[in-house]
Amino acid sequence: MIFLRDRLTRKPQLKIFLYILIVVTNMLRELKWSTLEQRRNQASLTILHKIHNKQVNVDHSHLTTTRNLKFLIPHSKTKHHMNSFFPRAIRLWNERPTEIKDAPTVHVPAFASGLNKFYAFLLMF
Repeated sequence: MIFLRDRLTRKPQLKIFLYILIVVTNMLRELKWSTLEQRRNQASLTILHKIHNKQVNVDHSHLTTTRNLKFLIPHSKTKHHMNSFFPRAIRLWNERPTEIKDAPTVHVPAFASGLNKFYAFLLMF
């Protein structure tokens, strides 16, 4: 009986949650604001760009580049490591177009501008 009561009380909560999600999504789209996930991804990519171009003093000896300005993703034995900064940021980096990754070394705003255009394009859909 408790299970049935829980199911009945969850349905209105689910409807309210979905309504709020739709309203917030539409508001973000209308205001042309990035989602929290997009802002976090952009910050991670900007930091990785600075590390790659030696603008931040971080050990980057484990960053191995391949062609098309891609990095090799470090092997992860655990989910914690797989979702840590470098493997996660490298996966994001490798998914981005070459034009964004090829921003001038000393000009971080050009890289950030390219990312902004990329995410603005994603907001259109």
